[in-house]
Parts: sequence; C-alpha cells; structure tokens
Amino acid sequence: MKKLILPAFLFASWMAFLQTDLPVKGKNFLPALGRFLSPFHGIWQNVTANPISFNIQGHTREGVKILFDERDVPHIYASNLADAMLAQGYLHAANRFFSMDLSSRSAAGRLSELFGTRTIEIDRKQRERGFEWSAIEKASHWESYPENKQIMDAYIDGIHLYTRSLSYKNWPLEYKVLSKPPVEWTAVHSALTLTNMAIALCLREDDLAYTHAQNQLSAEEFAFLFPDHNPLESPIVPRGTIWNFNPVYPGKGPSVISNGHLHPPLNDSRHEDLNGSNNWAVSGGKTKNGAPILANDPHLGLTLPNIWYEVEIHTPEMSVHGVSLPGLPLVVIGFNEDIAWGSTNSGQDVLDWYQITWQDSSRRQYLLGDQYTSSSLRPEVIQIRGQPSVIDTIRYTHWGPVSKSGPHKDMAMKWIGHQKATSNDVEYLQKINKARNLAEYRDAVAAFQYPAQNKVFASREGDIAISVAGVIPVRPSGLGERIADGSNPDLDWLGYIPIEHALHSINPERGYVSSANQAPAAPDYPYPQLGRRVFEDFRGRVVNQVLDSLNDITPRDMMALQDNSFNLHAAEVLPLMLDMIQQQNCLKEEDRPVFNRIRQWNFEYHRDSVAPVFFDLWYKNFEALVWDELDTLGIMYPEEWRLTEIVRDHADHSFFDIQDTRDAKETAADIACLSFSKMITQYHALPSLQQSSWGAYKQSVIPHLARFPLFGSDVLHTSGGRHIVNAMSKSHGPSWRMIVELSTPVKAWVNYPGGQSGHPASPHYRDMLEHYFEGAYYEVILRKDPASWSPLRQIHLTP
Repeated sequence: MKKLILPAFLFASWMAFLQTDLPVKGKNFLPALGRFLSPFHGIWQNVTANPISFNIQGHTREGVKILFDERDVPHIYASNLADAMLAQGYLHAANRFFSMDLSSRSAAGRLSELFGTRTIEIDRKQRERGFEWSAIEKASHWESYPENKQIMDAYIDGIHLYTRSLSYKNWPLEYKVLSKPPVEWTAVHSALTLTNMAIALCLREDDLAYTHAQNQLSAEEFAFLFPDHNPLESPIVPRGTIWNFNPVYPGKGPSVISNGHLHPPLNDSRHEDLNGSNNWAVSGGKTKNGAPILANDPHLGLTLPNIWYEVEIHTPEMSVHGVSLPGLPLVVIGFNEDIAWGSTNSGQDVLDWYQITWQDSSRRQYLLGDQYTSSSLRPEVIQIRGQPSVIDTIRYTHWGPVSKSGPHKDMAMKWIGHQKATSNDVEYLQKINKARNLAEYRDAVAAFQYPAQNKVFASREGDIAISVAGVIPVRPSGLGERIADGSNPDLDWLGYIPIEHALHSINPERGYVSSANQAPAAPDYPYPQLGRRVFEDFRGRVVNQVLDSLNDITPRDMMALQDNSFNLHAAEVLPLMLDMIQQQNCLKEEDRPVFNRIRQWNFEYHRDSVAPVFFDLWYKNFEALVWDELDTLGIMYPEEWRLTEIVRDHADHSFFDIQDTRDAKETAADIACLSFSKMITQYHALPSLQQSSWGAYKQSVIPHLARFPLFGSDVLHTSGGRHIVNAMSKSHGPSWRMIVELSTPVKAWVNYPGGQSGHPASPHYRDMLEHYFEGAYYEVILRKDPASWSPLRQIHLTP
C-alpha cells in the first residue's frame, strides 16, 4: 500500500496542475490544460461544424418556429412579441455571447477580469468616465416602462436559457482559451452594449485640442487655420432651407475660458478612421420603377465575428428584416412591409470638459459659484486577473465624473449619456420596427436619445425623409469649443433642442435625402455648436453629386454608389501639387514615370491601382512638412479641405516655411518638391508586394474581436479608403450594406463582412466575407409565411 502513495500523490499533483491556470511572464495566462485539451470536454468539442444546440423547449408562451436560410439567417415566427424576443435573445447568446460580453466589459471597465494587467489602463479610464454608472441608470430607466420591461425580460430570459445550460464542454471557444466562464447577463449589460456603441460614435473630445490650439496660436492664426465652416460643404439639410421658428437660445453668454494649467492632447484624433456611415433615400420620381430606394452602410471597426447579427422577425405586430446588435432586442437597421430605415453618425458635440478648482489636495470640495461644495465619492473596484484588485475612488461633481490622470486630469466630463434620460431607446426600437408611414417614423425618432444619428427613411407610400435624431444640448455661446471654467455655474447646458426644431428634411424638391457624416446644416441654422470643424467633408459631396446626376435609378445604381472609390480630396488637392512640381521644374528624370502615372490617375482608389499608393505617401509627407510648426507646439492639424484652400489661395504663407531650414523661406511649391522626393524614397523602401497596388499596400485585415491569432481574416486586398464612399481602410469600413426598394412587395439586397456564427469552426463564421469585398449582395424578401419556403434547418419551440 505504501508503494502506491507516491505515485498517487504525483498523479494527483499532475492533475491539479492540469486544472490550474498558468501565468506566463506575469501578465498572460495559459488555460488549465487538463480540461482545455480533454477530448471529451475541451477545445476538441469546438471544432465541430455546428457547436450550437438549441434547448429552449417549454419556455415560450405560445411556441416559436425558427427557420434558417442558406446563410444561416434565422427567421423567427412567433404569436407574440415576448416569445420572439426570447428566441432572439437565445440566438444572440448562442452565436455572439463572447462578443456581447466583451462589448459590455469594454464600456464598464471590466476587461482586466479577463485579460489581467494588460487592460488595466483602459479599465481605469472607463471607470473614471462613469460609463457603468450611466448604464445602471439607463437600465433602471428602461425598466420603469412596463412594455420595455416585458421586452427586456423576455430577451434576457432567452440569453439565460443559453448561458445557464452551458457546461464547460459547451463553452464558446474564447472562454476555454481564457479559462473563464460566461458572465450572468442583466439589463445593465444590455445598456452597456448601447453605451459601448455611444462611446465609439458620440464621445467627442475636441475641447482640449481646441483650447490648446487657441492658447498657442494668435487669434488671427487660429481663425485662419480653423474656420467655422467649409464653404464647399453640401449639408444634410439643403442650403436655402427656411427656418420658421425662434430658437430656444439665450444669446452670447459668458466666457468659457479656463485659466487652469492644461496638458496638450496626446494625439490628433482627426486622422483616425471615423466611425461614420453613408445613407440616402431617393424618391420614386428619380427611380426607374417609381418606387423609392433607400441605402445604408454604417462604417465601424471591423472584427470577426461581425458587430451585427442579421435576423428576420414575424409577429402579429410586425414583419421586419435587418441587422440587430447582439445585447439588444429587435432590429437596429432594416425594413418591414411598409418602410425602410437606416442610420449614420451625426457627429454632434454632446460632451464638454470643465476644469475643476479644488479647495485643497484632498480633492473633496470644489469651487462652484462663490462657495465650495462637496463632490460625491464612488468607489470603483477593478478586479485584475492574477493580481490583487485595485480600488479607485471616482469623484462626481455637478458637471460629472472627474478624471484622475492623463491630459484631462482634474477635469469633469459632462456627457449626454450621464444626463437623466429624456427619451427611451427601447421604445424607439419598438416604434421603428413597427412603423408603417412617415408619421410613425417621426414619432419613433422623437424617442431616440443617443448617440445622435441621421435617421434616413423611405416608405411604400412614396415618402422619403431624414432626421437628425437624438438629444442635443443647447449651450451658452462658446461652450463646446474650449475647456470650461468649472467654478462658473452659468456655463451649464441650458436645455435641449426641442424635437420640433431638430434638423430634418421631408420629400425635398431635389428628390433625395442623404448623409455621409457631413455638416447637418448650413451656418444659418439657428442653433450653433453642432460639432463644427470636424465633419466629413468629401463623401457627402460625392454622394450628392452622383444622386444629382442620376435618373431612372435602379438598385444596381445604388450598389455602384456604395462601392464608389472616387477620392474627391485627391481630385481637389493633387492637381495643385502636380502644377507646383511643374512650375518649380524640380522633377528628376528618373522620377518622371511616377509623376506621369499620378498625373494620368482618375482618382479612383481601386485595389489594383498603384497611383493611390503614390498619392497617399506624397500627401502625408506634404502635410507633415507644411504643419511642422504645429507638431512642435503639439497642435492638431487643420482639416484637409482647409489645407487645399491654403495651397490654392495662400501658397506663400509663412506656414509653408520649414522650421529646420533657417536660411531659406519655402513656399508651397518647395514643399511639393521636397515631399515628392520623400515619397519616391519611401515607395522604393516598401516591400515589393506593397509597391504593386493600393490593395497590397493597404493590407486590410479583419481581426478577431479579442485579437486572438488565427481567428481573424487573412490579408484582404480591398478598394476604398478615407474620405471615400467605399470607406474601407485597414480594418475599418462598411460593417453592413443594405439597399431596399420600396416596391410591392418590398425587396432588399444586403451583405456584411463576416458571417452569422460567432464560432470560428462554423462554416458560417466568415462565409460572406469574400463575396462582400467582391461587391456581391444577397437578395432578401420578407418571408411572412413559414410554409412558403424551404429552410436548410429549422427549430420548433413548444410552449
């Protein structure tokens, strides 16, 4: 017996070792190898083609049918909305639960619970900004409406039916890799899902950058570099619109300048990819068959799995098809039997920073008016995998939560998401999914809170419309452009733009409505401060130019427009740069073939063209040489349209003088020659493959959402880019494409870069990817009768 003790001890120790997470270099973790590698429970159970099983019998009120088409898109048939929402919740969890979990954790500041110390700074920042606190308030607001609560409860019950049925054997692959179980989902997690989208779309933080620029530049220099409006802009609401109302606005208001010490921003967010979108709707008077056509393609960071989940839902109240956002019920962008709708980011400025004046180093009381008032303290416990928890105490002021570190240290953030809800997001989703006409669309839009969106609409009745939806603050003049003095109570928001004054356009004379993240209106709109200076200045102009030129429009014309890769920015600035090269006669003979290639270019960012590579390198060098003094001062660059204007009209301006060449005074033409030479050198230094074409140079990829290797895409050769209708950049671009013809019956053509399943081993994980970048679409009609078509598989849920 004694001989067995040592082997038994060694065996037990080995098994315990296999069931324990292993730290690697103190920050990373290997999963517990025993169960991870087990053929009966571990990773091998995730390599089957369809790892999802459905086990929701006996939980619906009246039974549900779920029929799956050839792309694995579920068509839900239910006798009541609650049963449909339960089925949708289950489908979201079964296909995208890790995505849902990661999205909510990202907003809440809880990534370190999964990933350890590598994400601690992200979590600190999210906690400092109060996103989880605001989500808790939002979830409570949702549930104060009985109909909302019924929908959310049913949806969350569906999620629980999936997650609570999981044993380790059935965990999604990512949880096995991380050796962490799925989280218990609540309404707060759903609110965090929306918050995470809002962080991407309406967390505008230009106040510090503009304050720093104004502090470093003279008033004349600032006005020269950063004018209020682009005179070439083609706004969402057409110029010449008559505003027949008096604004709720008090006039000039007090100064907003803060005298506190300010740190310059860490980077220039203007050159980052914009989370924007395109949408438009054309009236029947411009289409070939007389029916309106609507198109939408929202631009977001692309991942596998895709952010969206396509679904069709049929109840007695509605028949709707489109994409849903896992974590939230109903359809976000789509169409029903009578209308279609879509969204783009409106770019409204709904965040202001206030410099706090503390009474002393304890940072407990701050100056507000003529007296000190106490901040409220909210302890934040950040759990860190493999490390002791970190406890942060966040101070909340009249303005909002206060940052403890970074460039916004000792500044309070007032953000629309922190304000008491004045509308109801879940109600909006219900109303827009069920809407039948223009009046019901407008009623739905009134219930939308944030992130501010341009909601496009078309109906079978022939109406088209677009509305800037969302709660937009009314400010004292100047607030939103500079860091505000947090001791001045007069700098608070004055209220919100009334819904009857909100920007909208209904059945305009030009026969279309459109948005591509450009300015919502011309400068004569009575409400200022709508996010000026940072709108997209080129895509919207291209869309409108194309729509102005088209008649007898077909859905195929709209597909071509969504795939349009013409770069208007290049078309406006490149001829100026080429002319300067010729004027200076600075071209080397060996560089002439490149010059001629660029000169003959049609400004199309096609994946097989090499000219966009030359322009991209040349313009970046040109821009950097022009703004070298701004780099020295840590000031953001002016927008590209303004640089084009300055090159055209002020080619001898002092900003073209290079700081490092003290014995010479350069002009724009000198910069063009120098940057062209730098471009040639950089181009020849590229790997040979990247020299061949724009697609090879850009090397687009779609990573796994948690950046797990092998779970993302290979390198994709894609057309398009920044400032282009086809806005595909390296890993950012159109996340869903939809074109809807409001005929009888309604027809649609859709696609997105990914697949329906969130499981890497599934054949539907990325099956639409290749077709997507070939410009292919899938035709969709509402299949209202489940007996009218043959699904690839189906599930019947009994009561």
